[in-house]
Amino acid sequence: MRKVISIGIGVLLMCPMLLTTSVVKAGEEEVIETNIPELNTLEIQELTQDIIDVIEDTDIEQVQLTQQEETLLMQVARAESGTSLKGQLWAMRTILNRVGTHFGDNVTEVITAKNQFEVYSKGIYKRVELVDETYTAMEMIKNGWDETEGALYWRSDRGSKNSWHEKNLHYIKTVEGNRYYR
Repeated sequence: MRKVISIGIGVLLMCPMLLTTSVVKAGEEEVIETNIPELNTLEIQELTQDIIDVIEDTDIEQVQLTQQEETLLMQVARAESGTSLKGQLWAMRTILNRVGTHFGDNVTEVITAKNQFEVYSKGIYKRVELVDETYTAMEMIKNGWDETEGALYWRSDRGSKNSWHEKNLHYIKTVEGNRYYR
């Protein structure tokens, strides 16, 4: 019951219109008035179930990876995008967006697919040092971070603006020197 109540109260706390307070001087005393409705146990349970239903219907995919896939993903993202949190987030998520497509059915197949990641084929990923931002990015990815709009490809922004990517794909945005496409 404590968990259920805390979820309900947590949502109430996120809704300022439900929790406005005011201080009124009554003679020499200050009286705090609130507009928090008094709820009985049944009302709290119903409110909490409504909140749980909304949370369950929310389309946030939590990523499940093996330890080996997680390490490989972090190494490749770090080698591809440097130390920036944002760059590593985009690289990791874009690789994950490829899972279940013609690129492969899992992270390892996607990364090891022929002619896809030079940092893998040349062994560069093995020599990178994972930094705090890499671990932060992985945690954010595992918790559902995705602002990539379905990106499946990226290339350096330093290349030709007349590339295969530009001619054949939908440009999404440039992040930390890489242009992302789907």
